[in-house]
Amino acid sequence: MQSVFPFANVPGDLASYDTQYLRRRSTNVIIQEAATRRYLSEKGVWIPDIQQAMTFQSGSKAVEQVTKLKLSNVNLILTRDIRASEVIPVNSLLR
Repeated sequence: MQSVFPFANVPGDLASYDTQYLRRRSTNVIIQEAATRRYLSEKGVWIPDIQQAMTFQSGSKAVEQVTKLKLSNVNLILTRDIRASEVIPVNSLLR
């Protein structure tokens, strides 16, 4: 029987893997206009609703877009959205 434990075949440092896993699963970056606190949409217009904002998987991708669009006076907003819970039995990690 194959293990379904998410860390069963993880090489290297477990804490590092955990951090990378959470980054991939739960963090998005949104561009915000500092003066109005509006968010950049997929259409390239500023909107008030963060739920409809364009999201990026990393800060570097967001900065690329800021550079491409020649934006200034903007903030990068990091959002974390964990929608599921996982139970990780600690004893399995200590063997």
